[in-house]
Amino acid sequence: MRGDNAWEMLTGLMDAAVSDIARIAADGRHFDRQRIVALADVWDNNTSNVFGVARIRPRWLRERSARKALRWMADRGESRRAWMISHGGEAMRRLLDGIGPDPLYFRDYADRVVPSRLPLAAAGLDTDYDLDAAVVRGFALERRGREVGGHLTLLTPRRYADGIAELTVHVDGVHAARLTSTDSGGLGIAGDAELRVGKAGLVRATAAAVTLDDRMWHRSRAGRTADALLPRRDPRSRRAPLVLLPVGEAAWAAARCFQEVMLQIRQVRHAEGVGRVPLAGLCAAVSGAGSRVRAAADLPRGRQERAYREMAERWRPPALVGEGAGGLPGDAWLTLASYRAGEVVTNFARPHGDGWRVGASAWTAAGRFTVSWAGERLTIS
Repeated sequence: MRGDNAWEMLTGLMDAAVSDIARIAADGRHFDRQRIVALADVWDNNTSNVFGVARIRPRWLRERSARKALRWMADRGESRRAWMISHGGEAMRRLLDGIGPDPLYFRDYADRVVPSRLPLAAAGLDTDYDLDAAVVRGFALERRGREVGGHLTLLTPRRYADGIAELTVHVDGVHAARLTSTDSGGLGIAGDAELRVGKAGLVRATAAAVTLDDRMWHRSRAGRTADALLPRRDPRSRRAPLVLLPVGEAAWAAARCFQEVMLQIRQVRHAEGVGRVPLAGLCAAVSGAGSRVRAAADLPRGRQERAYREMAERWRPPALVGEGAGGLPGDAWLTLASYRAGEVVTNFARPHGDGWRVGASAWTAAGRFTVSWAGERLTIS
């Protein structure tokens, strides 16, 4: 991307998403499944906007619509904005100026305050929940490129009311970890991102946050504090959709094909099926998509229709390949190990030709299951 042309930046992000996914997936040993899902997810509700902007003439009006489309795209979280700025540079930063940080709390349909993802140290868990009685329900450690992240899910009694709540601690930049399915003895929190689970469970990380599945959280001490600070819900303030629709059957077909490719890529969110998604083939099919749309925008209408038909034909997604989760090969290089309620799922890389291919395995744990991260290796036992 060059300069501060919003239309070039918008279509450039299509190219950037595809090339980023291809790069991330190229070496299965450092497979970053969550990042691939996030990049593909951008195009679930932004593809039609790109093709809608492409139909607008004259150029100055297209440019204005592209600016709206970029700001609408960016209003889905700080991580997405950071990615957009990483490719668009200072021009993108100026364009997105004024979009605030992700809210820590929001109000539901009944005007009750609900937490988003909260920094662990500021969530007040030890005040509202009996962490000493917390029980492990599930956990996962997963490679994210050269780093490791994961989550730990526990069931814990409430202090402020009867009943049990489920909390999930999300960790990034894991330095060391050992988690076992039979850990008991509660959850201990030290500093901003260190967890002690039972007698031997441990996670040391760079950052940690928590999400709460607790329908009564608004009655907790932390919930009442947030309720006093958060303005009441205004039904008129709902996020209005940006409607920029493609015109013509050929444009619609091209938009649907690109979106379908991204939806197929996004299927890696289901860890059991990562080996079935042909990421290299899908990325190759839509490589340079944004550049093609940008070039077609200024063509005479007849030639533009032909260009869109060619895009639709080129972007037809290949079929899923291979099999679902099977057994764990002996030469597997683990990239994910997860446990929940007795069910284990792993992702792994294996040598294949001159590279590493990703795959998945799944089984029911008959007894104790342990996952560890140490010495730059993910191991299970």
